[in-house]
Amino acid sequence: MVTITDSVLAPKKGAEVSYSGRKMVVSKDCKAVYLAGTETLAGSCCSMLTAFNNLIRVRGFVCLFVCCVVVLLCCCVVVLLCCWGFGGGPSKGYSW
Repeated sequence: MVTITDSVLAPKKGAEVSYSGRKMVVSKDCKAVYLAGTETLAGSCCSMLTAFNNLIRVRGFVCLFVCCVVVLLCCCVVVLLCCWGFGGGPSKGYSW
């Protein structure tokens, strides 16, 4: 499972931002961001937190538990690789 967002603005009705000389506004239903004065989609206003909450709401608590375990395991692998290096032994400056 993956949560991805291209959020460019907070989901607040009428919120605006200017980027590269173009003005973007949040839609009336607060679900999308359009180039001002057009119907051209410029991005979303769904934050990563909202995407994660939607995932938990749809998939349930078990999904939250699995996600937390996966994140914890990934962090442990990163720490081990950083501390032990890629050569199989402790990196310079670390002693166990």
